[in-house]
Amino acid sequence: MLIVEDEPSLAQTVAEGLRGEGMAVDIAPELLEQLARNLTDNAIRYNHPGGEVEVTLAVLGGDSVLRVSNSGPKVVGAERLFEPFHRGSDARLHREKAGSGLGLSIARSITTAHNGTITAAPRDGGGLVVTLRLPHHSGEPAARR
Repeated sequence: MLIVEDEPSLAQTVAEGLRGEGMAVDIAPELLEQLARNLTDNAIRYNHPGGEVEVTLAVLGGDSVLRVSNSGPKVVGAERLFEPFHRGSDARLHREKAGSGLGLSIARSITTAHNGTITAAPRDGGGLVVTLRLPHHSGEPAARR
């Protein structure tokens, strides 16, 4: 179990994992860290106090896959969370959980621009599961493909 002392270190650890051995993706390090930060911050922010956040990295079918889930409140219409400024149901809109509703929208834009996919689905028992798939780096610079 990973105890998170601060959110930026979690995002940085996840981004380093996606750049690591066997997980190489063709994306600028700053954008990769932004993706990781948006997904992990969202999972932490919209969780129950004392809830769980699970982050997994895997290689599936030639893609690097990042899955971030939390044990927060039930989510209805999860795919709408990728719409700009959409923050979900009233349960997600508490004032102490400030946010603009752009994090997942930005994550989808970055992912799509890099030929990847990102999906969101309700987690059994409450919370959200976000799955990001990015193709492996082919060894050629992106501009030459």
